[in-house]
Amino acid sequence: MVEKLPHVRYINQGHNDWTSGGIAEAIDSLGIIKADVYSVFLGTNDWWAGRPVGQFTDYLNNTGNTTVYGSFRIIINKLRSLNKDAHIILITPMQRTDFVYINDMKNNAWGSYKSKNGQSLEAFAGAIKAIAKYGTLIA
Repeated sequence: MVEKLPHVRYINQGHNDWTSGGIAEAIDSLGIIKADVYSVFLGTNDWWAGRPVGQFTDYLNNTGNTTVYGSFRIIINKLRSLNKDAHIILITPMQRTDFVYINDMKNNAWGSYKSKNGQSLEAFAGAIKAIAKYGTLIA
């Protein structure tokens, strides 16, 4: 990317195996800086960990870090505090197949065709879409 767009400066903050709850909990210590564009790609690990999606009112009412909706509110609030005019791109979790980690055969997960803790991965994608849609109404 840098070769094709040398004027673009980017910082990648990938946090392997983290949930939106983990990011929200550590948000002030992650060293996130002011930027013009932020992308947030979370949800799959929340689904696999069995975290509750919650309700859209958790986002609206800023109810805390107990649901994915609440976690996203904390994350987005932090990004907005750094730059209220920044573009925030929310990326939904993608469908996945069964997974086996190559270095640890005991580290495996089923694909998104199956619910985890009574919740589908699609429900997490739907929550993120709802937050993004709401954000476009208030931006």
